[in-house]
Amino acid sequence: MNNILNRFKIFTCFILLLVSAIARSQNAKYNNPEYNQVVNTFKQANENRKELERVLTHYNQNPKDSLKLRAAYFLIKNMYWGYTATRTIKTNKAAAERIVRLTDSLYYILVKGKNEEDPKELASDAVVKGIGQIKKVVQQEKKKLNFEPAPQIIEEKPDAEVITAAFLIEQIDNAFYQKENSPLVKKMSFEDFCEYTLPYRFIPGFPMLKSGKFLFGFFSKYIGKVEDNPVSIRDCIRRYNATVRNFKTIIGGFHYSEYGFEEMFFFNSWSNWDCFDQSNFAAVILNACGIPVAVENNVAYKKFLNHHANIYFHPNVQLTSFSPENEYPQISQFPVFKEDVLNFYRYHFSVQPQTPFFLKSKNEYVPDELLSPIIEDISKRTLKITSIKLNFSQQTKNNLAYLATFNSQNKFVATTWGIINHNEESVVFENAVLNTMYFPIYFEDTNIQLFGNPFYLAEDSTKEESTTKIIELVKNKFVLLDTTYLLRKFPIKDRSIEVSNSLIGTTILGGNDSTFSKVDTLYILNYAPPPYFQDIHLNGNKAYKYFKIQTPQKNLNMYFAEVEYLTDKKHQYENTSSPTPLPVFNYDELNNHRPDSLLKIWDENIIETLPQYDGNVETCPKNVNAITLSLAEPRRVEVIRFAPQNENNGIIKFNEYVLFEWEENDWIEIGRQNPEYEFLLFKNLKTNKLYWLKNLSAGTEEMPFIINDKREQVFIYSHEFKEYLKTL
Repeated sequence: MNNILNRFKIFTCFILLLVSAIARSQNAKYNNPEYNQVVNTFKQANENRKELERVLTHYNQNPKDSLKLRAAYFLIKNMYWGYTATRTIKTNKAAAERIVRLTDSLYYILVKGKNEEDPKELASDAVVKGIGQIKKVVQQEKKKLNFEPAPQIIEEKPDAEVITAAFLIEQIDNAFYQKENSPLVKKMSFEDFCEYTLPYRFIPGFPMLKSGKFLFGFFSKYIGKVEDNPVSIRDCIRRYNATVRNFKTIIGGFHYSEYGFEEMFFFNSWSNWDCFDQSNFAAVILNACGIPVAVENNVAYKKFLNHHANIYFHPNVQLTSFSPENEYPQISQFPVFKEDVLNFYRYHFSVQPQTPFFLKSKNEYVPDELLSPIIEDISKRTLKITSIKLNFSQQTKNNLAYLATFNSQNKFVATTWGIINHNEESVVFENAVLNTMYFPIYFEDTNIQLFGNPFYLAEDSTKEESTTKIIELVKNKFVLLDTTYLLRKFPIKDRSIEVSNSLIGTTILGGNDSTFSKVDTLYILNYAPPPYFQDIHLNGNKAYKYFKIQTPQKNLNMYFAEVEYLTDKKHQYENTSSPTPLPVFNYDELNNHRPDSLLKIWDENIIETLPQYDGNVETCPKNVNAITLSLAEPRRVEVIRFAPQNENNGIIKFNEYVLFEWEENDWIEIGRQNPEYEFLLFKNLKTNKLYWLKNLSAGTEEMPFIINDKREQVFIYSHEFKEYLKTL
C-alpha cells in the first residue's frame, strides 16, 4: 500500500512539474514582446497556426538559436501581409519534377568545373553542342510522361495558411548558413539580413519556391563561389543567367498556367512570364546563394507605357540594377542617374509605415501602383529628386495627394505621394523627379481630381548651385493660329536618331558579277535620313543584274527597313508595279506634286517575308550589314526608295486620329480626322497650350505637345522642348 501511495505522490509531483514547465514556457512566449506581434498572423493562419508555433518552439530550445528565433518572429510577423496565388495541376507535378531532375543531372555533368571559370565558357561551342544533345534526351523523356491537359486548382491564400514549419526552418537555417559563410552577408546588419537574405519571397502574390536550403543546393554548383568584389558577383550573375537560359532551351515549353520552382524553366511558351516573375524568382535564388539583392520597380516611365521590375543590390555592392536572365550588372559608383524613368520602389518583406497604405485617412482610395504596404521609395539612388511644395485648397478629408505622369491609355499614373497640410492649405512631395511633366492629382472615391494645371519640374543649372523651377505648361496668354499642320503623335526617339546617323556612309553598288569583284559605286549616303520614305537618285545609266546596299562596317544590323528598286516607265520592263508613294506633309507639297514616272521592280528574289520588303518600317535585317539583290536579268534602276528603321509614329494615312486640348482640368476632344496624306490640318489651335494627339487605329506611343510661334509641334521631353525651355 505504501509503495502505491509513494508512486502516486511521485506521479503527482511529475505532473505538477510538467504543468509548471508548460506554464513557464507559455508565459515566456506571451511575455515576449515579439510574440505579441505575431498574434494577428496566428489568427490569420487558422488551423495552420500549429505549423508556425512549431517553428518558434524549434528555435526556443537552445539559447544559441536566439538570433534564429528573432528571424522566425520577423518572418511570421510580416507574412501577415503576404499571400500566395497558385495554379496547381496536380497530375503533372511529378512529371515536371522528374524532367528538371533529369536535366539537372545531365547538364551538371556537362558544365561541371566551369562554375569558377570565365562565364563565357558556358557559351562555348562544346557546351552549346552538349546542350543540343541533352535537349534530345529530355524531349524524348517528356514524350513518355503525362503532360496531357489536367484540371487546375486555383488558390489564393495568405502565406500563414499554407506555409509549413519544415519550409520555414530550412529557409531560416540556410539564411544563417549564408550569414556565416558568404562574405557579402557577413557584413550586413541583422536588420538588412532580415530584409535581404531571410525572405522566401519578394513580391506578394507570387508562389513560394523551394526553401532556401534546396535552392542553394541546386544553384550554388552552377553559380560558383561568391566573393566580396564586384567582378566575382557579376560573374555569378552571368552564370545564373546562362543556367536559366540553358535549362529553358533544353526543357522547352510547358503549356499550362502553373508556375513554381520546376515550371519556371518551362516558360518559353508562356506569354505572361515577365520582368516581375524573373526578378522575384532571381531574388529568392540569389539570396539563397549568398548574394544579397532585392526587387525594385520603377512605377512608370516619362515617355512610355508600363513599368519594370529589376534586381537591386544591397548598397554595400557597387553594381547597377539589372534584369535577370537577360542582363548582367555593371560595376559603377553611385549615384547613377537615369533620365527616362520615374520613381523606383523597393519591395521589403516588412511593412513600411511611411507608405500610402498607412498614411491615408479612413476609406481614402489609394491607386494600385502605390497601395502596397511594403514599398520604399529608393529613387535618390538613381534619379535626380527634390522636395516641392504646392498649394492645396480643395475641400477633402484625404491625407494624400499625388504627382501623376501622362499615360496614353489611362491619362494619368500616380508616381509619388505627398502629405496634405490642411491648416496651411499645401502639400509637400519629398520625392519629385526633376525634369518631369507632372499632373497634380488627388482622389475622391476612385475618381481622379486635379488641384492644379500640369507643370514641368525643371532643373535650373544656370546658377552656381542647381535649383528647381516649376514651369506652367498651360498659360492664359496665347496666340490663336489660323492653321496648324500636325505631323506626329510622338517625338522622334533617340534610338531612331542614332539609327539615321549610323547610316551615313552607306554605299550602293551595282554590277554584273555575283562576287561584286567589279562594281560601280552608284551612291554614297552623306546625310542622316529622316524616319520616312525618301528617294536616292543613283549615278550612272547602266543596267545591272546585281545590287548591294552596304552600310558602314561598324553597323551590326542593316537599318534599311524598307527598300524598293525603281525604274523609269520608259524602259517598259515586265513585272513592275506602282511604288509606295512618297509622304506629303502639307498642301503646298500636294499642289506641287507631280505624277510618279517610276515603277517598282518585282523579282523572285524580292521576297515579301524578308524584313526589307515586308511593308513594316519597324523591322530591318539583323546581324547583316548589307542587302544584296540578284535579278533574273540586268535592269536599269534609277532610284532606290527606302525608309530607315523607325517606330512609325508619324501620321499614317486613313488611320483615325483625335486631338485633345487641356482645358478645365481635363483633356477635351477638339477634333477627329482620317487623313488622306501624312499630315493633319487643324484650325484655331493656340500657342502656350497643351495638346495630345491620339491614334485610335494603331499604336500606343503618344506624348503631349505645345505649339510654338513657328506653328511647330514641340513634344514634351524632346530635344526641341529642351531648347524651348531656354526661351522661358
